[in-house]
Amino acid sequence: MRIKINLNYLKKFPLVDVSGRLIQITEEETHPVILIPERYRYTDLKNDLAQITEYYQEISEKEPKILFIKNSQLIYTFIPSIPWIEHYPVVEILTLKNSTYWERNILSGEIYPPLKIKIGSLSKERLFELIEESQLRDNLQLSFPYTQTEEIAVKVLSRSFHYLIQIFLLTFFSFFLLSYVMLCIYFVYNCRKIAIFRSSGYSLFETYKDFFMMNLIKWGTTSVIFLFLIEREPKYLFNIFFFSFIGSILSVVFILSTEKKSQLLLMNGG
Repeated sequence: MRIKINLNYLKKFPLVDVSGRLIQITEEETHPVILIPERYRYTDLKNDLAQITEYYQEISEKEPKILFIKNSQLIYTFIPSIPWIEHYPVVEILTLKNSTYWERNILSGEIYPPLKIKIGSLSKERLFELIEESQLRDNLQLSFPYTQTEEIAVKVLSRSFHYLIQIFLLTFFSFFLLSYVMLCIYFVYNCRKIAIFRSSGYSLFETYKDFFMMNLIKWGTTSVIFLFLIEREPKYLFNIFFFSFIGSILSVVFILSTEKKSQLLLMNGG
């Protein structure tokens, strides 16, 4: 587990090296700064340090500064249920010059981890005014005491889960309805042919082979478009195969149901 902290954290919760000196880093530091607890110093770290160095050299093209710190220095998490982390192998110190935009972008609009603001005597109304003046209102989804962080996160997750279920049901219903409408259109334009073929003893697939072939071409074209023009991830191909399979089953069910209910209508050419 790698923990990232910034210089503001060090001002509030200072850490010391193995000699008892405060870890002091400036915002102008361009090299990655890595803190490792002293207990790992006398283990076989040679390979691990080489991997750490290689990793940060690939990312920042600079060799990291590795500092050993005293053991048992707790890291505060700002998470009510787990306020302190005691056991950690690596702590990375972020500065303005050695971090990326994405690491500094704490105002991402995500609910977790939340942005902690020490307001002191500042009223909630005044805080919102400052946020509006700074044009950050669109990043502020919710405002709540940090002690309720996990409770709010669970509620938001639950709401998102219900939203996903609704989207899934709506998508499935739309897919179901579209499949049925397409089959009805096919029946309207091919009713005489279907009646003749079925009354002559042709099988289901022989009668509707052009319909199934049309569906095969449709899903095949969709697969090609997704794989080569939009997304090349296998999960999308799996989803396409899944929906094509469901679509085929629905088509067979619709065909059998429609034939059973409309047998006389088909024979009359309706």
